Amino acid sequence: MLHADKEALEMGLKVSLLEIRERELSLYVKCFRNIGTMAGVFAGFALQGACLSSYFFPPDSSEGMRMLYLVTTTIAMDLNVAALFAATSCAALGPGLALRGPDGSMERAVEALALEYRLTFLTFCLGISALYISAAIFIIVLMNWLVMTVLLVIILISMRYTLFVCARIYKKFRLPADLAVGGNFHDDGSIGTSVSRAMGRRAERLEQLSQRAWLSEWPRRQWLELHILFDDFIGISADVYEKRYQSVAQRPDRWYHGTVTSILRHLEMPSHKTPGVRSGVRFARVDDGNGTDDEDRSDYMCGGGPCNR
Repeated sequence: MLHADKEALEMGLKVSLLEIRERELSLYVKCFRNIGTMAGVFAGFALQGACLSSYFFPPDSSEGMRMLYLVTTTIAMDLNVAALFAATSCAALGPGLALRGPDGSMERAVEALALEYRLTFLTFCLGISALYISAAIFIIVLMNWLVMTVLLVIILISMRYTLFVCARIYKKFRLPADLAVGGNFHDDGSIGTSVSRAMGRRAERLEQLSQRAWLSEWPRRQWLELHILFDDFIGISADVYEKRYQSVAQRPDRWYHGTVTSILRHLEMPSHKTPGVRSGVRFARVDDGNGTDDEDRSDYMCGGGPCNR
């Protein structure tokens, strides 16, 4: 009877842990589906532009500009197709691994989806940027100078507004990677924290480079700032999630059972160990009015108040 109760407790805890991680899994799957849908639309636009370019360009147009347009359009199509393929594959294979894999597959699937989501989102953003550049080159090749100027101004305004929208969204929904909370637990059973140490090292390195302000280190500073900005935008640190994924992928079989046992042991430990605490109850002596402590008249204090004996 007791053995069955213990197994039921362990299985109930395992199901609760899976429900926590399932929320993260559902979040990433929805994001992948949204990116896949929009990447497919933009890839279709780029393919149309590449296939129909020979019908629109005048014969006396610059060969170099036409080649530049085709290269840029092809890059935009390839980036969006890559984002589409990655999003579709992750949305299909990630939940499959979590659902049909052995114990611990949910942890592996969530950490892997987080890494792939970061790369897929970056690929999708680069594809949109290449599509903007392709549109600008198309206008330069095809239109006369007056129409070209007007349309280029419209494209620049559109790009500026897009960046403004991104900055506004970043300010409202910014999630620093050192404050992002994950559903993972430490090996000792304690609640898993996020990436404060890794972000601290990167930010410390950026601060050191900024203090020296050497011109030769300017590209390195810009790269670190862009890296931190992108991590804060999506709330995922590549370094830390890569370490977490590698630690999960390299563990032996039945390691998840040990993790559940560690969590159970951690739950049995007192949250705060302070002097005078006996089995979670605060013990205090009460002055008997004569300047001495009377142990026989001592009361038990629970959470700052007396307990009924």
